[in-house]
This record gives sequence, C-alpha cells and structure tokens, in this order.
Amino acid sequence: MQDTFDMLYDQSSKGSNFKNLMGMISSPENIKLAYRNIKKILAAKQQV
Repeated sequence: MQDTFDMLYDQSSKGSNFKNLMGMISSPENIKLAYRNIKKILAAKQQV
C-alpha cells in the first residue's frame, strides 16, 4: 500500500490528477493503516 501512495505522491507532484480513488481509500488495508496511525498518534500524545 505504501508503494501505491508513494507512486501517487510522485505523480501528483508532477501535476497529474486522479479519478476513482474511492476504492483505494476505502480498502480494508488502507482503513487498517489509518487506524494504526491514529492509535500511534494518540499513544504519543498520552506520553507527553
């Protein structure tokens, strides 16, 4: 999944536009990645 995001970032920085990304955004793998990132951020805030 990270490779896909890196490719999208690279292409967008060159001016590309994208359509039909909803399938990727709502994929179970991406939802799990977002959940892990949110948990990591919340845990870091609690340690402060």
